[in-house]
Amino acid sequence: MRILLFFMLYSVNIISLVAQDAAVNKSGLLSPEEFYVSMKSANVPLIIDARTWKEYRKDRIPGARLTESSTILRSVVDSFDVDQAIFVYCDDNQRSTTACSFLREWGYNNVYELAGGMIAWKLASYEVDKEKIMKRD
Repeated sequence: MRILLFFMLYSVNIISLVAQDAAVNKSGLLSPEEFYVSMKSANVPLIIDARTWKEYRKDRIPGARLTESSTILRSVVDSFDVDQAIFVYCDDNQRSTTACSFLREWGYNNVYELAGGMIAWKLASYEVDKEKIMKRD
């Protein structure tokens, strides 16, 4: 009887974890590894950096475009198809979550957010662009 009870509880926990994992992936929140693989496999991915100019200037994911406000974000994505893959990050998921919400409200279907942001990206030792860039106008 105890073995049956243990098995049932164990099964419920496994099903719960699988459901949570599916919900996270459906929301577009990806681990650094998933984010990297998805970015590399996407056809012409758009990478959005939702941090400030000061943060972006210091380091960024290669190819990322800075969007410090919803107005700038809108102007960047307006020329892109709503089904194109868009990858968004900030430092710790506060600004990127907001940016992803805007993108989904505007009808973009393939929006992915980097879980843990740039902090997690660097901890996972993925490539970081540290090339010095000048202040934009």
